[in-house]
Amino acid sequence: MIETPLLEIKGLTVEFPSLRETVIAVGNVDITIGSQERVGIVGESGSGKSTLAMASMGLLRAPGHIARGAISFKGQDLATGNLDDQRKRRRRNMAMVYQDPFTYLNPLMRIGDQVAESIAVGRKRRKPEVKAAVVQVLEELGLTPGKQIARKYPHQLSGGQRQRVVLAMALVGEPALVIADEPTTALDVTVQAQILRILSQSISSRGAALLLISHDLEVVRLLCDRIYVMKNGEVVESGLTSNILENPQHPYTRQLLVSSRREDLLASSVPHWERGGSNEPA
Repeated sequence: MIETPLLEIKGLTVEFPSLRETVIAVGNVDITIGSQERVGIVGESGSGKSTLAMASMGLLRAPGHIARGAISFKGQDLATGNLDDQRKRRRRNMAMVYQDPFTYLNPLMRIGDQVAESIAVGRKRRKPEVKAAVVQVLEELGLTPGKQIARKYPHQLSGGQRQRVVLAMALVGEPALVIADEPTTALDVTVQAQILRILSQSISSRGAALLLISHDLEVVRLLCDRIYVMKNGEVVESGLTSNILENPQHPYTRQLLVSSRREDLLASSVPHWERGGSNEPA
């Protein structure tokens, strides 16, 4: 008996119509993610990978819309039907980690209140339980002491600390699937490694699945079991991470690998202090 995928996307097409033309941001894409599986989506900026993530979470901004295709979670449809039911199902089971925490976080709300708001619908807890859950997840992610961090505002934290808060907001509801969209783009190299290690450990400890959106093939190599390579809104290659990165079949995948190696070589030639170091607390 074949297990029902956790997340299944079939024939997904996302369009952005305008007065002049309709842009197809994602075209006829198929993706599956199994329980506790780690899947990466790689590609250059504009390849459609972030649009795919936003469509999966029901966060497309008008005029963007799903023109065709299906998105299901454990066999339940997320692309059509009652919008309230879709949102509740997503919030109970799925969470997203965004690439720009300073934009995502509310500058006028304390950290603890923002994390508390993210506790999933349908899992109601009393106020003391919510506070305890907030402090626990903050401290799990290295934001200590949790009670003090919970009272701070976003501008009082470093970039790495804010990214940990966004991760806490995703994890506090105990989702079955975490979608991470370029979660370390705005951070220096040292802090990136710390955040990725914490993300990996937190996913494992919860038995959750991960969908990682990234342009960094080395990050995907370290974290993901399988990958999908996207170009111009389409999947051009997919398979086991080791197979794809060691023996790419599509010219675009080979091009990404060459570009990635050049970036790694350039980064390694820059002195540590010019790469940002790690003076900023993570």
